[in-house]
Amino acid sequence: GFNVAVKWELNPTVKKQIEAGEPFDLVITNPHLVEDLTALGKVRAGSQVAFGRIAMGVAAKAGSRALDIGSVQAFGHALKSARSIAYASDGTSGGYFSGLLERLGISDEVKPRLVAIPGGQTAPAVGRGEAELGVVPVTSILAAAPEVMLVGRFPA
Repeated sequence: GFNVAVKWELNPTVKKQIEAGEPFDLVITNPHLVEDLTALGKVRAGSQVAFGRIAMGVAAKAGSRALDIGSVQAFGHALKSARSIAYASDGTSGGYFSGLLERLGISDEVKPRLVAIPGGQTAPAVGRGEAELGVVPVTSILAAAPEVMLVGRFPA
């Protein structure tokens, strides 16, 4: 048999650790971070395999009122109407969300109500009432249940 040591970290942390020389045999992270690591010579070119995808979703404190995010228009309205929106300050999803706000043309309107949450704690922060909504990968929302509920996935 083989001895396997598994280490879980946020994607940006994984990249920093590998850049700093931490040894590894296998890395599972976002494609753009793999591209960066390949360019640095840390990952062998052509060794990447895409095998999964995680949807982004909206979280709310369990028991919150129903919220329609079923269309791009409804999603934008929900974000503009929220008192506060938590997002990952140091995770890949936070950068994605920032770009999405720009593409929707609502960044300036929503930005004053954004709450940056570090260290993969966005969904739990919503459960504690630190923000009305949270935007994170659906897997993070489901992991934070029962304090947090999945409002829905980002509309296509």
